[in-house]
Amino acid sequence: MRVRNQWGPPMRISLVAIAVAALSGSATAGTLGITGAEFRLGTAALHSGTAEAILGPVTKTDPAPTLFLGFAAVDVAITPAHGVQLDAVLEDGPVGAIGCIGGHLFMTPEDAHKYGLYGALADLDGKAVTWGEFGVEGILALAPGTSLELRGGLGYGTGGLDWVTAGAALTRTRGAVTYRVAATLTEFDETALHSFATEVTIGADLRLAERLSTFAEATYARLDGAGAAPQTTYRAGLALTFGALGGASPKTQLFRATDPVAQLVRRGYY
Repeated sequence: MRVRNQWGPPMRISLVAIAVAALSGSATAGTLGITGAEFRLGTAALHSGTAEAILGPVTKTDPAPTLFLGFAAVDVAITPAHGVQLDAVLEDGPVGAIGCIGGHLFMTPEDAHKYGLYGALADLDGKAVTWGEFGVEGILALAPGTSLELRGGLGYGTGGLDWVTAGAALTRTRGAVTYRVAATLTEFDETALHSFATEVTIGADLRLAERLSTFAEATYARLDGAGAAPQTTYRAGLALTFGALGGASPKTQLFRATDPVAQLVRRGYY
């Protein structure tokens, strides 16, 4: 499968803006308030089970296409206890690339926990489909080197699609390795679609140098209902980190919201 890279101008501009801000911030963090930035670049392989359409014709895909993915994030301190995280994600898919930009406004009253609000806006390349989500989130330290992230939100998309979602992630750092297990449950409740979507992700980051890491993860995704076969996506690549980010400490850990609609897009239902 040929990787598509004709992403729209808004998403390209967003990635460039985050990259420029992060790189300049790494040199002038003291004046701009930028505490860190992270960039991820890699590939993904999607494996789908055999399923019949539950909502009409489903776009046929290769059994295991190789895809492109990219991630950029910058963390900005507003005050010693308040901050903003801006991020952008690009991931190619069987029916086109999905671009998503997000923002997180949070408080860190103590190093052991932080919490706040998030919002995200996503778009499918080559098709007039847009969706967004907003909600609350938080990260709590459970023990030294271990934290729990919780999230809940509401979403709305083109064509009247809406949903309620909740998720949790457990992060653990041991030596040079950071492990992460995450789960998300989403309810879509529309005339054409009433279904529960489940995603479970297991992954790990291995620190190779002060700023360089390698990552690998697997995501199991499923819709309930007849013919809703599971999908598994494998991702791997390299991560470059600047500043005080990384690990399992709530103070330095990035928020990592998921995109429940991406599963519908990959299946050709949306």
